[in-house]
Amino acid sequence: RMLTAVFQDYYRYPLTLRENVTLCAGRMPSDGDIYSAMNALSMAHTLEHLPDGLDSELLLMKDRSVELSGGEWQKLSVLRCILSDSGFAVLDEPNSALDPVVEASIYEAYRRMLGRKTTLFISHRLGSVKVADEILVLKDGRILAQGSHDELMQSSSYYAALFETQKGFY
Repeated sequence: RMLTAVFQDYYRYPLTLRENVTLCAGRMPSDGDIYSAMNALSMAHTLEHLPDGLDSELLLMKDRSVELSGGEWQKLSVLRCILSDSGFAVLDEPNSALDPVVEASIYEAYRRMLGRKTTLFISHRLGSVKVADEILVLKDGRILAQGSHDELMQSSSYYAALFETQKGFY
């Protein structure tokens, strides 16, 4: 109950949408809290197409069940983390199944919704860590540099080169 984790390899639970996102909640979030978090993660469109809304069965287990895309399942695991009442979150490449446009749109949502939690965000995609208060740059198993994105762009040629290289791919 103290820790919630989101991994790049997520599990798809054969439950309703509501059961999926409240699995680790501790307390039952209101429908409004769930809708708000889904909107922040660009999932309003997903919800509109579910036959029974939050009570839609997932994973094609029954006649009215729905299958979600890999990105939608990954967002559900993030929702589970956001809606939990744990104080610590570990996000290990939580955007690996998302396209770059969607990924960019939810970074600020992470910051806003996880703001009350201590969050360890692990990523190779440096665009995703720009919103972090503190970034640790690892190289060969050691901390090479530490600071905010702006500080590291000035003080770490390694970080700046990695960031500029990745930025060029987009």
